[in-house]
Amino acid sequence: MRRVLLITAVFLITLTLLPIPICADTGTYEILNYTVELTPSSDGSVNMTYYQEWLCTGGHIPWVTVGTANSNFDITSTGGNVESARDDSSGGWQGVYLTLDKDYTSGETFAISFSIIQRNLLERLTNEGKWRIDFTPGWYDNCVTDNLTITLDSPVPVSSYNFAPQPAQVIDNIVTWQTSLDRGDRFNVRMESYDGSFLQPAEPTGPSFNWWWVLIPTFIVGLLIVGFVRSRKREGPSTSEEYIFDEKGNLDDRLKEAKEKWDKDKKDTKFSDIEQARFDEFVDEKKLESDVNGNYFYNGNFINPWILFWALTSLPYRKPNMDVATTRGAATRGGSSCVAVSCACVACACACACACAGGGAAGCAKKLDYYDGIEPGEADHIRGNSNPASGSGEENTKAKSA
Repeated sequence: MRRVLLITAVFLITLTLLPIPICADTGTYEILNYTVELTPSSDGSVNMTYYQEWLCTGGHIPWVTVGTANSNFDITSTGGNVESARDDSSGGWQGVYLTLDKDYTSGETFAISFSIIQRNLLERLTNEGKWRIDFTPGWYDNCVTDNLTITLDSPVPVSSYNFAPQPAQVIDNIVTWQTSLDRGDRFNVRMESYDGSFLQPAEPTGPSFNWWWVLIPTFIVGLLIVGFVRSRKREGPSTSEEYIFDEKGNLDDRLKEAKEKWDKDKKDTKFSDIEQARFDEFVDEKKLESDVNGNYFYNGNFINPWILFWALTSLPYRKPNMDVATTRGAATRGGSSCVAVSCACVACACACACACAGGGAAGCAKKLDYYDGIEPGEADHIRGNSNPASGSGEENTKAKSA
């Protein structure tokens, strides 16, 4: 049993050591203006409009991605220099992929805009008699944002709110926050209101069911069972009796088929080491004697290393370890395996936003602790519930292994 647990532990550790792509931007850039407008709806969703002005300062930018609060959204419209847009959420990253109307190069500017219906952002805190929105716009690790503006178009009087931080401006029911961001910085706003009169009653729902809670334990249990069965087979007797016969001990028909193939086109075939080892084991186990010409027969059937090996390794007679040489009944196993990880996207070698915790330029947001060799202090960054944004096409330049 300890061997099974060891196999499982090695497998899980191997998964954690798989390389995580680290991507570099194909261009350098600056975001001149970044605006997000939020309008809560009566069904609890939030209508959101994103607008950004970009300046390409080097390289080229054929498309961009922008992080959203979560993956539960619908794109309703696009504008500016956006040619097309799609939901690009995958893995642990959520956001929108925007194809531009051209490949922008150094010195050129462009504007993007899109609107979405965002769900699961507004929280109904019924026990406290209020609702809340806690929001962080997608951020960018590789550039500064000169002007960031977040606007709330409130459906209820502003006097019913608690804000953090305090807004820069309030005009009627329009609440505005303004700031600028350095590379990798993010800005979080929280709004809580005790006036939920605009909200429709929430539909009662049962506890959500997450299939991962079933699939992951099932996979682990299955892995343990497979490992246990294999270990028991390896620990037991390893003679050819384990794999030569089917349930009734019949082998003659398969030998006849193999002999026909041998007579047809295999007479000049040289025996491999594996075939010869299996043959020697069989002859020894069955105590077969050769005739005066050095030929061996089993139950009246002529056999040689190729014929026997073909018969034993062909279904329905194939059993565990049939792809491994055996000598004198002791099975041995060798070989290697690898896991290839690759991803592809337009205009770059990698689009692995799912592996990212921060926002690079387009396609693949880098992990926050690794961008252009600079390690930002986490204490200087505000955490929120939004995913990072990404920008111009990216190329996979290296892989980081844990």
